[in-house]
Amino acid sequence: MGEERKTHLVLRTCLGCRESKEKGSLIRLVLLPDGTLHADLEGKLPGRGAYVCPRQRCIVSALHPKKLERAFRRQVSPPDPEHFLSRLLTQKREKIATLLGLAQKAGRLVSGHARLMQALQRGEIVLLLMAEDIAPERRSEYEQLCQQQQITCYSLLTKHELGACIGKELRSAVGLKDARFAKVFDAYLPLSIS
Repeated sequence: MGEERKTHLVLRTCLGCRESKEKGSLIRLVLLPDGTLHADLEGKLPGRGAYVCPRQRCIVSALHPKKLERAFRRQVSPPDPEHFLSRLLTQKREKIATLLGLAQKAGRLVSGHARLMQALQRGEIVLLLMAEDIAPERRSEYEQLCQQQQITCYSLLTKHELGACIGKELRSAVGLKDARFAKVFDAYLPLSIS
């Protein structure tokens, strides 16, 4: 018999709501050398980090000066919440665009309505990304299929942006075929942090 690998669940406490959650589901905050608070989406920047849920209310709460000072053990000038949230969404969009390009190059992404519908009906899609400006009828069609097959779907980017990410014309939706690849997207989705 082979050895079973035990996975150790790493928990962190959200600076905003104070709930303990899996580290991978939280956003890591770090102070850059110039004292600027930065969202470390990769989780690789050096230095002391603090964690926050990817929800607007938790992020705004976490930006309170006393909470930041306690977390970083030094005086911190908190950024404007609106500006910080805007910057965070831009970071997430850029990372998602990069990941979509990589998925396309790796052959793990399906686009084009006919090809995507076939892949959905065959159960090959594990994550569906729809454009924000997709036609309502098309959105309804995709959402219904995703609900029937219990496929996670998100709405992000415009059709133009979605197509540009994968080197194509306008795309109203793209589907990921690889569960491991889709898991990487989990760190950056959902894009809406309301």
